[in-house]
Amino acid sequence: MERMTRFALVIIFGVALVGAAISLAQTHALDSLRVSLEVKDAALREALQQLVLQTKAQLVYHDAIVAGVKTSCALKNVTLRQALEEILTPADLTYRVMDDGLIVIVWRGWMVRPPERRGPPNGAGFRPPSFGAGGPPPGSPEFIDAALKELALSETQQAQIDSMRNAQREKVVALLRQRQTGELDFEKFRSEHHKLNDEMMQQMQGVLTRDQYKKLETVIQQHPPPRGGFSPLRPESGTRPRRPPRRR
Repeated sequence: MERMTRFALVIIFGVALVGAAISLAQTHALDSLRVSLEVKDAALREALQQLVLQTKAQLVYHDAIVAGVKTSCALKNVTLRQALEEILTPADLTYRVMDDGLIVIVWRGWMVRPPERRGPPNGAGFRPPSFGAGGPPPGSPEFIDAALKELALSETQQAQIDSMRNAQREKVVALLRQRQTGELDFEKFRSEHHKLNDEMMQQMQGVLTRDQYKKLETVIQQHPPPRGGFSPLRPESGTRPRRPPRRR
C-alpha cells in the first residue's frame, strides 16, 4: 500500500470529520462564550491555548496544522466564533464543531469547495459527483464518502466501515488530547499513530475485496489532499516519504 494512501485513509477514518453534524447547542456556545485576546507575532498554538483557558472549550488540532504559524490580534470581549475566525483565517485554517463538542481545527480547503476547473480532470476512472465543478475537495471526508459509494459496498461492509470510523476516531482524538496536554511528546505520538495506521489498514483489507481496495487506493493516489491534507505523519521537511514495496 502506498504510504500516501495510508495517511489519507487514517486521517479520514480516524479523525472522523466524516458525517459529523453541528448541533445547535454547540453552535450557540460559539456565540455565547466571550473572550479577550491580545497577542503580537505570537505562535498560533499559544493563542489557541489562551482561548481554551478562558472558555474551557474542547479544542483539538495537530502539531502539523499550527507548526510555524504566527498570529497577531487585539480582541476585547468578542465571541469565541469571532476570535477563532480572526486568528485562523489568515493562516488558511478554519474549524469544525463535532457532535460531542470538540472543535477541530482543519485546513480551509476541506470546508470550501474549489472553483470550477477548466479542461479534463486529473487521472482517469473514478469521478466523484461534480468533481472539478464545485465537488468535494480531494482528501476531504466528502471526497472519501463519494469514493466509497463507487465501491458498491454491501450492507455488511458499510456497517463495518461505520464501526471502524467511530472506534478509530475515539482513539485518534484521545492521542491528540494526550499530545496537547503534554502526556505524549511528538515522537511518542508519532509512534502511537503509526500503530493506528497499521491497525486501520489491516481492518480495511479485511473489509474490502481486493478489487475494492485497489480502486480506493488508486482514487486517493490520483487525487491527493491539498497541502498534504490533515496528516499528523506528514514529514516536517515537506519531502514525500519513501514508498514501501507494492502489496501483492
